[in-house]
Amino acid sequence: MFSVFYLAKHAVLPPTLILILLLVGLLLSLTRRRSSGLVCLGLVCLGLLLYGCLSMDPIARMLVQPLESAYPPLSRDRLPPQGTLVVLGGGVSPLVDFPASDRLGRASLRRALEAVRLYHLMGGPEIIVCGGPGNPFSPVAEAPVLREFLVGVGIPEKKILVETESRTTFENVERLLAMPLKRPLILISSARHMSRALRVFSAFGEAPTPAPCDLHPLRRPGDPLSYLPSAEAFAVSTSALYEYLGIVWYRLSGRF
Repeated sequence: MFSVFYLAKHAVLPPTLILILLLVGLLLSLTRRRSSGLVCLGLVCLGLLLYGCLSMDPIARMLVQPLESAYPPLSRDRLPPQGTLVVLGGGVSPLVDFPASDRLGRASLRRALEAVRLYHLMGGPEIIVCGGPGNPFSPVAEAPVLREFLVGVGIPEKKILVETESRTTFENVERLLAMPLKRPLILISSARHMSRALRVFSAFGEAPTPAPCDLHPLRRPGDPLSYLPSAEAFAVSTSALYEYLGIVWYRLSGRF
């Protein structure tokens, strides 16, 4: 069931959705019916328009800003003097021969770096890294790679706890709260993901201190280049849509 949901989730999001629209339009173009040809033209135009819009900085900013501005980055003056740093996994490569820094996805790497920053500011608290095989078609768990990276940059291994069974945000929270943790919890995750993660914690009766990171820098408003399609803006738009879909799904499924 998890595999089916994983595939369906990616099918309704760009770029797969755009590819589906273009392929359906292409198939319809092979028919001789005039109505099918008009539908084909409409689908092709819709796919191209969707790609163009999502690839522009103003659209990307409009989508991601409500998510990333919900909680400010955790500054030194708001940092609890003690507690446990909780790092949620955000993707990992299955290529085991690569160093940990290259195997971690962008989100996971940024979260690990934020954990290092807060670890030194707090004087060496425990860190728990969460994440099993988030991809049902890959057996590689996220947490061990996060631990390998943290150890590689000087964090003592004895300071790191590992949770390797969870596959989703809900399971992250469910499993880590079953572990003995020193409160307060400081939650490290991507800024766009923080609202959903905190709502799940709240459903379990917890209120960790948010430490958002992995913000997406975009061009300044008014920059003429921001209106030209770019791969960076498309990636930001896609990640924001992914998060909105996750929030809707968690609400419909009663996760919070």
